[in-house]
Amino acid sequence: SATGALAIQIAKAAGAYVATTASPNTMPDGVSKIDFVKKMGADEVINYKEAEWSDVLAGKDFDLIYDCVGEADSVQKAGKIVKKGSPFLSIANHGGQSTDDVVFKNFLIKSNATDLDKLVSMVVEKKLTVPIDSVLPFDKAAEGLQKSMGWTSAGKLIVQVA
Repeated sequence: SATGALAIQIAKAAGAYVATTASPNTMPDGVSKIDFVKKMGADEVINYKEAEWSDVLAGKDFDLIYDCVGEADSVQKAGKIVKKGSPFLSIANHGGQSTDDVVFKNFLIKSNATDLDKLVSMVVEKKLTVPIDSVLPFDKAAEGLQKSMGWTSAGKLIVQVA
């Protein structure tokens, strides 16, 4: 997702080790999603079509998980890979519950001028890029929504309104 790609870049800029999942599916430019997230800075990429992320990362004691997918059992699986009491921040799982090992939180955005200024600076310095899947005319907006809901986009879908 574009949100995940932004998170990878921001985490790397903060000095974090980043592990993520991706598929070998190709993006509009022909690059695999695995290669794309590596280009964004991911240190470790798990092909979720071939391996279970919680098994591959078990015992690595991560400090947090940022979830863009929202699978129902992800919070329970997270306990195998994070330090006890670590946050599981999700933008996609709205029914998650904390466990003995993981503190579940929905990640909601609240605008903050200082943070936004930092992001703009990262863009200007070319440390943060927003991946764009495609630009669609307004009459194709429904197709864009279907693409987004079908998990086949690889970046932001832009709808032209004028």
